[in-house]
Amino acid sequence: MDEERPAYYGNKTVKEIRNQLIGAIVTGADFITQTIIHELGEALSKQNIFMRMGMRVAGKRIKEEMAPYVGAVFFLSFVGKEVNYENVREVLSGLDIEPKNRFMEFIADIDLRNNVVAYGPAIFFLKLNNVEINTLNIVNVIKAMGYSPDPSTAKHVFELYKEYAESGIKSELGDSETENVLRKFTEDAAKLEAAYMVWELDRTLEHEGIEVYLKRGLIPYLIAGGVLIYAGEEISVIGVERFLEYTANLVRALGIAVDPGMLDFMKSMNYQYTSGFHCIPAIYLLLSLGKAVNVESVKKLLDSVGLNISIELVGFAYTFYMDHKGT
Repeated sequence: MDEERPAYYGNKTVKEIRNQLIGAIVTGADFITQTIIHELGEALSKQNIFMRMGMRVAGKRIKEEMAPYVGAVFFLSFVGKEVNYENVREVLSGLDIEPKNRFMEFIADIDLRNNVVAYGPAIFFLKLNNVEINTLNIVNVIKAMGYSPDPSTAKHVFELYKEYAESGIKSELGDSETENVLRKFTEDAAKLEAAYMVWELDRTLEHEGIEVYLKRGLIPYLIAGGVLIYAGEEISVIGVERFLEYTANLVRALGIAVDPGMLDFMKSMNYQYTSGFHCIPAIYLLLSLGKAVNVESVKKLLDSVGLNISIELVGFAYTFYMDHKGT
């Protein structure tokens, strides 16, 4: 990437900046959704032929029994957790479901690329900062986020992005009633996550004197923060100091010298509210399975995978959901 880059958005109004960032948030959420659906559908299509034949023979009953297991994969992908045997078991525990060995073996064989969802936000980070989108630059962004990047995964997601930009990603997920429910769960969760991100953006852009910070170059820091949140690396997971460290690393990856004043501003905005971001896929997973949805059930599911979000923030996110569902 370039060693030095010009100031961003210097001639645009706050409203113009807001509109551009909202467009990226909505598009990014949709791309991540299509990526999750594609990856899971592709993984399921490669599984043991006898299990797939059994699913056809047993029909609706076995697919309904499988729904929590497949839903757990969707949920883990959304919150940036690795899809593996133990994490799926923990999600099921949070749903009060006793795992069945035949389904757990099926899920354990699913080969989802590690942290695949993190690569989508990395692409939009480059796009919004006017940096060429290619495999090498995606790898550099992933590295700045604290991951061990996999060039083959970066290339794979880049190919999916090009497909998405051209005509949308072809999904391998089937059209059964159960699969459609899971697809809707994913899409609805992504839409509400985008609304939640817009709420945080508006809170930032309404800050007194924001124009001064924007002129000093705040935008790459805001974009970096949003990318970390989408990738599952938000403050409740990694802590304030590491969040700011990763934000700074992302800005450096653009060839920009880090301004401590911008990091101080980010810290002053108390982005702890972003902790509620992970409550949204938890809510929609519970809904998709016909489970009770309330503050306690959402917190229990989040706790099961180590997302120890305060009951107050879960309550805030639940209220946000109630205020925005169906919009």
